[in-house]
Amino acid sequence: MRILDLVQGIVRRLTPAVSRRLFRRLFFWLPFLCSWSISHCRRILGRSGELSCDILFVMDKLDKNWILGAICREIANCAPGKVGFYYGELYPSSPFWPRPIKLPDAKVYFFAQEVFLLQCLKASPAIWSRPKYVWYTHPAELGPTNECVFSLNLATKIFSTCSLFVDLLTQQGVQPEKLTCVLGAADPDFFSPHQRSSDGLVGFCTAFYPRKNPELILELVKALPNRSFILVGRNWDQYDRFPELKELPNFQYVNVPYSEYPKYYEKMSVFVSASNLEGGPIPLVEAMMSNIVPVASRTGFAPDLIKHGRNGFMFDVGSPVKLIGDLITQAFALQTDIRVTVEHLSWRNFSLQMNAVMAESTLKDIGQQENITEVAEGQNQV
Repeated sequence: MRILDLVQGIVRRLTPAVSRRLFRRLFFWLPFLCSWSISHCRRILGRSGELSCDILFVMDKLDKNWILGAICREIANCAPGKVGFYYGELYPSSPFWPRPIKLPDAKVYFFAQEVFLLQCLKASPAIWSRPKYVWYTHPAELGPTNECVFSLNLATKIFSTCSLFVDLLTQQGVQPEKLTCVLGAADPDFFSPHQRSSDGLVGFCTAFYPRKNPELILELVKALPNRSFILVGRNWDQYDRFPELKELPNFQYVNVPYSEYPKYYEKMSVFVSASNLEGGPIPLVEAMMSNIVPVASRTGFAPDLIKHGRNGFMFDVGSPVKLIGDLITQAFALQTDIRVTVEHLSWRNFSLQMNAVMAESTLKDIGQQENITEVAEGQNQV
């Protein structure tokens, strides 16, 4: 039994319900209060330290070579001043009081996920008095917490990946003036348009997660035996029904480096995003940039990109397989130039928009970017 479970068991046995509620509230606020107090003392004593950079991008070390790391580097390419990257262990073993996080002092902090801001507010006093920006992808699958709403309200600005979650966060108690929507992007030079064909592939592009709705992918492949499907992504061997999916005669699976994705997009005429929950997905933009007709679940930024029946099709989460299959059939008949509807969503435009929002409040007259440093726990990389 974990120590936390033991403590909670003792509290339940020895204290009445009212006292237990007070204890939980104290346990909720104590890490924030301690971190804020240390930050306040440092300011009084003038112990804030030398600034390492103008803007520090904060992410978990696991994200360095994945999509969050790539997004932060895109933003950094257009950022003025000196830019730094911190890669640490930010997924907490204890959700209540994580181990100390020694972030370098910076003028501005950019957190690649809202959970990183939450953990650093508890465990890194240096950030309390500095501007803080957050990239918000999608709600946690277990739902929002009071801690999450509290920490987001301490941010200077929250960049939501879609308008859907701007509305959701406002309903949950996040101050609306802190929220803005910046849609994801793709590289228009890397993902070139191609001519669709009536016998082209129906494609999926995603890593395996339960929220990606693997059951729907399996059922669609089985329901449309006259169509050929391809799935591009990693970790699908973790899906317990993957052997069944892989054996279907009209299905192909490839797990290749990202550099090879465009040649597989070139084979697709229809792209399906089956997810139950999304912040994007970025492959939706990539597919549309490649002139592929999207058929996407109504989540993430799909409603921001797709005009139903004009440049793609959408379906509600939980829709029957037959309805989605009919939309795929309609997608093959669509003649629209899909690429022109998303050409403005380049990574450069994305980065310029992100930096413009940050510059409005904190990054004024810093000058041109001088250099980029990487900060890993316990060492500096220049």
